[in-house]
Amino acid sequence: MNTCFKCGKESNREVVLDVHGRLHALTLCDECYKKYEPKVTRKGIEWREIKRFRFSYSVLFIESSKLGELISKASANIDWIASKMSVLGIILSILSTAFMIYGIVDRLVRYNLITIHLLKHRVGLMIPGIDPILPLIEGLIALLLAMIIHEFMHGVVSTYYGIPPSSAGVALFLGFLPFMAYVKHPGLHRDPWKNVKIAGAGIVGNAILALISLALFLLNAPGIYFEKPMLVFAPPPLLKLAGIMEIELPFTASLLYYVWFVNFAVILINGCMLFPAVDGHTILKYMLLKKISYRYSWMVTLSSMIVFTTLVIGIVMRDWFYIYISKL
Repeated sequence: MNTCFKCGKESNREVVLDVHGRLHALTLCDECYKKYEPKVTRKGIEWREIKRFRFSYSVLFIESSKLGELISKASANIDWIASKMSVLGIILSILSTAFMIYGIVDRLVRYNLITIHLLKHRVGLMIPGIDPILPLIEGLIALLLAMIIHEFMHGVVSTYYGIPPSSAGVALFLGFLPFMAYVKHPGLHRDPWKNVKIAGAGIVGNAILALISLALFLLNAPGIYFEKPMLVFAPPPLLKLAGIMEIELPFTASLLYYVWFVNFAVILINGCMLFPAVDGHTILKYMLLKKISYRYSWMVTLSSMIVFTTLVIGIVMRDWFYIYISKL
């Protein structure tokens, strides 16, 4: 039996910290696991106490260890099957990365008048009520459901592998706008493959919710969706803005559609391996760690950031150029 690094109590719970490619293993008791967030600094181990309310950079963070315990308890009967299904997150991440790369390259090499027209209307911000293709009520509900299932699946699989969430919470932009939900773990798992499965679990959760909502939507969808199945990837307001067609949906059908669409968008964005600080990048990083070791993990992050930043700058400059030309 080992002793807690913080308080000295007997415990066998191991917390692994990845600091610039070097692993630091600590033993924590259950109380310190839920109360503190350890961080390795040059001066040693810094113990940050988990606060229920925290305000940082215009974002209010509200979290509770009780929510972490609730997720751990709720995972009792589904953690095994969730851990097996989480492998699908790797496939979804690869597909979303390929799709995003294709879309980015297409934007760089091909001029599209419709795309420029839509950008002038703030299409693509994915903020409910501000992005014209994402209605306020349906968008907020869909986004909330997407965040809940995503973080819940992270917590379920991490609990199965012995690192249950120490807390869970929500971040509110400017103190009242839903920004994101999250589960917090003091550390990682020593096995990179299990970290891959924990990261992939959230993507799989979004895929399950997306497919269920799409199936329910299609049960009562207008006939046009069966004549032209690809319309499920284009929200009705987008079709109207692009001047293609107008489709009116009742509230229930509209809600089901946006639950599908928002979760689909989350899979594409969160699963893309080029984007830093998303699950797709975590999957890429820890898959490569099986080959390159933790010491060189920073190279993966740096390389993806350079590629991502270069592509984004290229797209922004190109779009601004065409918008400027269209005003002349």
